[in-house]
Amino acid sequence: MIVRPGIRNESAYLPVWWLAQAGSSSPVIIFRDMERTVNRESSMQPIDETPSEEGLVAGVKIRPFWRSITEIIVMLAIILGLINLLTVDAAISGSGMAPTLVSGQRVLASRITYALFPPQRGDLVALANPLNPTGMIVLRVIGLPGERVDLRGQQVLIDGQPLTEDYLGNLLTLGNNLTGTLQLVLPPNQYLLLGDNRLSMNDSRTWGPVSSTAILGRVWLVYWPLDTIALVQPAHYDDALTGQ
Repeated sequence: MIVRPGIRNESAYLPVWWLAQAGSSSPVIIFRDMERTVNRESSMQPIDETPSEEGLVAGVKIRPFWRSITEIIVMLAIILGLINLLTVDAAISGSGMAPTLVSGQRVLASRITYALFPPQRGDLVALANPLNPTGMIVLRVIGLPGERVDLRGQQVLIDGQPLTEDYLGNLLTLGNNLTGTLQLVLPPNQYLLLGDNRLSMNDSRTWGPVSSTAILGRVWLVYWPLDTIALVQPAHYDDALTGQ
């Protein structure tokens, strides 16, 4: 048997084929370094960095720009839809709620609150303006269903008890002309709403009690202008007049 020279370790090589030398009865065994050849050929394969239709470059998936923009738009639409479903956006116009709220401010009112609980005395509520249904108005809940309410000039009495309203500020010092009186017993599901500025008459003194179904939500946040951002807290009264 004849072995070709140049082979250092026959145990590391495999016979590829047998050839018979001309004029010799001894076969010739040809060995090839298969392991080195395979490794060398595989390491020399070029890397295809051409992007495919799926947006792959060197095994990394690239997110299409239009898809990201679409997802952002959809997310914003969902968020705005939820905000509109759960809240009411109202603009303060005029001085009817001064000094608590002033013209130019914008507030958010929660629709959920009154789906779970009835309005309470002292709440600020948003509703469609009875004198201008396309507009919105914010007023304070003063009288609750079943109560007897007396308005005697500047003073409010609930079932004969005077209501202390610290949130009115000093505006009532201008209200010496508020000499009118109003007496009524509120029917079921009806509320008496008044503005904090009693010199303004755009409230239940003009257009009567309001049904709970007309109240859109409880005001809980002033969000505009930015330097006036604040949570809106309901007023607190004596225990006998909390309306709880």
